[in-house]
Amino acid sequence: MRLLNTILALAVVILLGAGLFIGWRAYSNCEASGQGSLSGCLLSNLNPLEDLSYPRGVGTPLTCAANEEYDAGLCYPPCEAGFFGVGPVCWEICPDEYTDDGATCRKDAHIFGKESYGRGVGTIPSDVLAATCGDNQELDAGLCYEPCQSGYTGVGPVCWETSCPEGYADDGATCRRDVHIFSKDSYGRGVGTIPTDIFAGTCSGDQEYDAGLCYPPCDSGYDGVGPVCWRYCPSDYTDDGVTCRRDAHIVGKDSYGRGVGTIPPEFSAGSCGANEELDAGLCYQTCDAGYTGVGPVCWESSCPEGYTDDGATCRLDVHIIGKESYGRGVGVPIYTCAAGMEEDAGLCYTPCEDGYSGVGPVCWKD
Repeated sequence: MRLLNTILALAVVILLGAGLFIGWRAYSNCEASGQGSLSGCLLSNLNPLEDLSYPRGVGTPLTCAANEEYDAGLCYPPCEAGFFGVGPVCWEICPDEYTDDGATCRKDAHIFGKESYGRGVGTIPSDVLAATCGDNQELDAGLCYEPCQSGYTGVGPVCWETSCPEGYADDGATCRRDVHIFSKDSYGRGVGTIPTDIFAGTCSGDQEYDAGLCYPPCDSGYDGVGPVCWRYCPSDYTDDGVTCRRDAHIVGKDSYGRGVGTIPPEFSAGSCGANEELDAGLCYQTCDAGYTGVGPVCWESSCPEGYTDDGATCRLDVHIIGKESYGRGVGVPIYTCAAGMEEDAGLCYTPCEDGYSGVGPVCWKD
């Protein structure tokens, strides 16, 4: 027994001596070589599996190829100039003066009042029967007025700007540019690259698949687009993507003629007969209920509820509202590695040399 203990003690001393010698040699080699990391150099020199493996670097995150762009978990070719990509479709970019509503471009309706100025109260013609006016005057609705300045047209005692800017409709006292909405040009750029050997692109029974990711279904009345659930638009609105739009609507008021006005029997008093009313110095028949007289015309007095009264027209302005929305969580990501890389445990690595197999950051000899 004493001999056995002596032999074991000698073996331990020999192993310790050999270890110290190997450590001293490794330290000396690292000091002499001047390698960057002393600890890394020591580990490399002391690696008992030096001939069986070698490091291949830290893995890099999964990404798209150099000639592709990432969108919602898939890789697509870039869109042409003047277009931007949303999933598999490239959409036209709207002109500067238009609002981008998703699949359409919109220029809102614009209505403004014409410039005007007063030209004084009209006077009764000097020759009533002939209805003629003096020099530098013009006859309008039975009265004489001073002519309007250049670029203006007289209507009773008011001179209105004669014309509207190019692209606007002339509605009398106002100039109108209707809402203009057109669909964007678009083209498909192909189906996104489906992940290879990672996921099959299918979702569990309580989820739905959208653009390469899996999401929980949206609530009733909502539609899912990526990680967001968008509310459906009301029945009388147009769905423009993230907004709901009700177009502008302009209608002419009902009207009817009430005859040519007559000069009051008593000029000084300016009074009219029964069932008549005085307007701009002349007497006209009283308009029917619900109508208002302007010179020889009776116009509908009020507009439908929600409409703005612009005189001869009723206007419902364009109305655009943002849809209600809520997030439904981040989708389950599906990725792939760039060309020339291989996937391992969710990271991309350079392939190992021939005769080696990769396990994470290490290539092991077959």
